[in-house]
Amino acid sequence: MGERPEEWKSEARGGRKALALSCLAVIAACMIARAWFGPLPNALRENLVCILGAGLAWWCAIELGHRGAIQVRWLWIGWVVTRAIALCADPGTSDDIWRYVWEGGLVSEGISPYAHAPADAELAAWRSVWPEVFRQMNNQQLSAIYPPVAQVAFAAAVTAVGGPQVHDGEAAKLALRVLFCCSDAFVLFGLLRLLGARGLAPARALAWAWSPLIALEFAGAGHLDSLGIALLVGALAASARGAGGWLRALLLVCAGALVKLVPLVALPWVARGRGDSEPIGGWWPDRRTWAGVLIVGLCFLAACLSLLGLHGGLGGLARGLGEYGFRWEAASLVYRFVERPLGRWFEFDEGPTDPRRLAKYLLALIILALALRQWRHTARAEQASYVLIGAWLVLAPTLHPWYLAWVLPFVCLDSSRAWRTLIVLIPLAYWPLEAWRAEQVWREPGWLWPVLAVPFFVLLAIELLRSRSRA
Repeated sequence: MGERPEEWKSEARGGRKALALSCLAVIAACMIARAWFGPLPNALRENLVCILGAGLAWWCAIELGHRGAIQVRWLWIGWVVTRAIALCADPGTSDDIWRYVWEGGLVSEGISPYAHAPADAELAAWRSVWPEVFRQMNNQQLSAIYPPVAQVAFAAAVTAVGGPQVHDGEAAKLALRVLFCCSDAFVLFGLLRLLGARGLAPARALAWAWSPLIALEFAGAGHLDSLGIALLVGALAASARGAGGWLRALLLVCAGALVKLVPLVALPWVARGRGDSEPIGGWWPDRRTWAGVLIVGLCFLAACLSLLGLHGGLGGLARGLGEYGFRWEAASLVYRFVERPLGRWFEFDEGPTDPRRLAKYLLALIILALALRQWRHTARAEQASYVLIGAWLVLAPTLHPWYLAWVLPFVCLDSSRAWRTLIVLIPLAYWPLEAWRAEQVWREPGWLWPVLAVPFFVLLAIELLRSRSRA
């Protein structure tokens, strides 16, 4: 007699698990090799080959792991392995962390980072305290753009290692990397809760737990986004409980938006606080929604006014964000094709009809239209957040590799191959880094956009067509 079907399934599951763990070994090996080559600008091509190899292994591991072959303990083991490797070697992909150190030092001494830019004369004494931090920091003419809870996190890390009067910045830099690595762990914890609330296999969280990009950008480069994502995912997990997690979800969204503004996209759906079985309702928000928005608004305003004081706070934050939103562009997928045609008709004069403003207004209207459609057709906060965050990434003028971390929790829910492919390829956006460090000129090669965008848009179109045919 042949083997029973249950035994065949067990053997197949065991084979998939072995293959998935082999993929984890490849991810770890590629990350170790990348660390051996040193920071990206020192050996750009070798580093990118290692990162792309790790990304391809990660892509394959998801295909295997999403079929239930990986238990939760292996998710955490993979998380520990990849983050430990990343913590041991700064990839040198970004100097943002020096900005965090600088602003955290100011806040720890009771100075508003919004009131003055680092290069202003008013901070001359502070520059003499941390000259190396100032030298390595970017955009020295621009005041702070990070909201108050982010500033408090920076200050906590700086204070934990003795403050600016004790260290030269390296200890604070390491403390920030550890902090945002821990935030990364809370993202995984929240994802497991969200998957459980939606009746999905915990193995889907493998996309986050084993991601080489996430490890490099948070434990490695120390970007603050992991803290905002952890709060957003926590809010979505609480919101999945319906009215039972309403207040907790609201407060987590508020805290997340005070790290980075992205979690605000979930606010209307979290504030609505409806279960999946409840009617969605009309276009106009109900009383619960208005109450939720009011709570978050008051918390947001109170944090801005009390945590960092009135002096220079709101005005400085708005000024810094305005400069960033107006001038930055890098690796955009769609924005470049909107701004350039407008540039043939309007002058780049920084006025109301500057093509950069007009392009952003137009794309903002598209996102608003998508938001209204989601409001009318879905009660799930995670579904609406997925659509709106995905639209922001596609339409934004700037697409730094770590920005894709914001969409990855939703990829865990639906296993989109389009987004996974873009996440694997996005490290190629660092290609101009070598020239930037040498000449301070950011030049994207002509092949970069087709390599990033064409596979993504083709796969995304296929997924959208399939979803419509199933509907």
